[in-house]
Amino acid sequence: TFSKLNTLYNYALENGYILECEHAVRPLRNKLGGFPGSGIRKVYLTDADIPKWHRCVSELAQGCLEGVDRRAKGLIGVYGLLILYTALRATEARCLCWRPDQGDTRPDGCSGFVDLENRSFCLFAETSKNNKTEVFPLARQPYSILKRLKMKGGRSPWVFPGQKGTPISFC
Repeated sequence: TFSKLNTLYNYALENGYILECEHAVRPLRNKLGGFPGSGIRKVYLTDADIPKWHRCVSELAQGCLEGVDRRAKGLIGVYGLLILYTALRATEARCLCWRPDQGDTRPDGCSGFVDLENRSFCLFAETSKNNKTEVFPLARQPYSILKRLKMKGGRSPWVFPGQKGTPISFC
């Protein structure tokens, strides 16, 4: 919240908007001794931790893809592997949709779509960092995962469906 408020305030100052109050964030930041938050990261994955993490996430994903584990944590494993293999940002991955059929519209909030037929995924300009719609090829691992997820899934347009026709929420 502080970061967004600071950005808005600075934008207003830079673009000549007359603001009759002092900077909205600086006094709060100074009083609190900095922005509240998680602080500086003190725990990092070591080289020894990475194979353990990958094995754990892969097991979660495998349970989901084989239909053994129907809980959300299995879908989180698939989500984690997809992010690992594609370098998608969290919201880009969470809000991916399957390529719509001819005549269907994409749901609101869709960040891009997965096209299994062409082994690619597309990110839309409005959700990408560089404001350009781009198409990326799917490597073997994410393609295999997404293909199995599609076969297992229902009629939801979302790759990671949540409740009430929205993408999954991890909050």
